[in-house]
Amino acid sequence: MIITFAGHRDMQITNELKNKLATVIENYAKTGNLECFGGGYGNFDLACAEIARQLKSRFDIKVVFVTSYITEQYQEKLKYFLENHLYDEIVYPPLENSPYRFAISKRNRYMIDCADAVIAYVFGTYGGAYTALRYAKHKNKMVINIAYACDG
Repeated sequence: MIITFAGHRDMQITNELKNKLATVIENYAKTGNLECFGGGYGNFDLACAEIARQLKSRFDIKVVFVTSYITEQYQEKLKYFLENHLYDEIVYPPLENSPYRFAISKRNRYMIDCADAVIAYVFGTYGGAYTALRYAKHKNKMVINIAYACDG
């Protein structure tokens, strides 16, 4: 099973939010072989990857960074991710024909297309996270928006 994440970049990560994320990810992990796709941009993505890494000691979880760029400068960041075991694998979707400024939104669509479920923290009607959530719903993906289950 593949899950991916969609959340606001500049948000406060509370203990309540971390606990809720851990519960949701763990529930998917109990079903067996789980891949967690993340984009690594912003606090929500980083919190999701951190929690998935923590759960790896108890479950069969692969934490995958789906990159939107493969520039030479960006390669250093990707190398750092692997060397420091922040992600198990790095995937570059077929974005080479996309304009640079659309790379993140195209990458988000790729992750949602691959995913069986989307765990979201979206509380507004604006921005990339909201656009990704709308796309996931349009694609009839299972969506769990934990924004309304947390005070943070």
